[in-house]
Amino acid sequence: MGRITTGIGLVSNINYKDIIDQLMTLESQPKDKLQTRIDQATKQKLAYTDLSARLTGLKLTATTLKKPSTFQAASAASSDENVLTATASNGAAVGNYQFSVARLVTTQQAVSGGFADFDTARVGAGTITIEQGGGELSTQTPLSQLNGGAGVRRGMFRITDRSGASTVIDATAAVTVDDVVKQINTALGVTVRASVDGDRLLLTDLTGKTTSNFVVTDLGDGQTAADLGIVADEPAATIAGGDINFLGPATLLDQVNDGRGVRHAATGADFRITARDGSTFDVTLGTSRTVGDVLNAINTATGGKVTADVPPSGNGIRLIDSSGGTGSMSVAALAGSKAAADLGIEATSANSTINGGTILAGIGTVLISSLNGGSGLPLGRISVTDRTGSTAVVDLAGSKTVRDILNR
Repeated sequence: MGRITTGIGLVSNINYKDIIDQLMTLESQPKDKLQTRIDQATKQKLAYTDLSARLTGLKLTATTLKKPSTFQAASAASSDENVLTATASNGAAVGNYQFSVARLVTTQQAVSGGFADFDTARVGAGTITIEQGGGELSTQTPLSQLNGGAGVRRGMFRITDRSGASTVIDATAAVTVDDVVKQINTALGVTVRASVDGDRLLLTDLTGKTTSNFVVTDLGDGQTAADLGIVADEPAATIAGGDINFLGPATLLDQVNDGRGVRHAATGADFRITARDGSTFDVTLGTSRTVGDVLNAINTATGGKVTADVPPSGNGIRLIDSSGGTGSMSVAALAGSKAAADLGIEATSANSTINGGTILAGIGTVLISSLNGGSGLPLGRISVTDRTGSTAVVDLAGSKTVRDILNR
């Protein structure tokens, strides 16, 4: 049986379906508006999440930029990785560096006398001391240590002897003073002998002629001869160079005392300075690396009442009391630190000056204080008798270096 469906009333002729649909549409408008607001809120939430992620990334980048290490990072590259490789740590100086091979490494082996039974035989009672290098009565002074730690700028210079002959000395690959002396003494173009005289170089003309002055000049814009203290134009047969071996602000603490350095406390003050007016000052070396750092630490701690410096061409530190007091000035170690002793200033003075001991040896020699395992030697008078029976008494007291002893 068929059906008739209609949205219009059979009697009233009213379209109930449209009316109901329109009423439902009107009723659903608040719901539609709420859904629209939910959709908008969801979009805003996604936008805020994206912004938060971007800000987090910006924060991390800014944190990296805040660190000093970000700007100190460096890398190193070698022109021939098969010969030399290099790495750079934070803070490495930017630039191009050239390396010249001065000498090749050699191996050394020492063998004991052996034991009858290596399984059970004992070495015996006593002490075995193992050291890394050092211990010699002479040393090769690095060019980098000269001129108060400023070193010697490598380059070439010309020597003209008194016969008029000349030669060029190429010191670009020199490492030590001995290297320079050897180059001069083996030069074929001139008859000149180079030697070390205390803290300077001594050049001697052996030609016996007077045709020309004895001349040493740098080539181009080089400064090698000047830094070696031997630039000269002399009519005499000898060129006595200037003092090139002395303490300076740039001298590394690791280089003093024949490389034994300065032993300072891990924490806290290292020594106490008592001025002549009775005031005391505790000095902390901390991370000091150079003689200049030590001088600054002392001068800062004392506020100017006691000043520290290095006398011209000096090899030790000097303290000057300007407090105006009449008592004694002294420097005493604190907390077991050896810094004052290693700096040569652990002393008491009845006047206003403490002239520290020698902590930088002469060229090619070592300090007496470095001998005997760093304990030094007690020096006095000795008697020397030769094979003819002649006797001489030599007073070694006051000698600072091995060369001083040999000279006396």
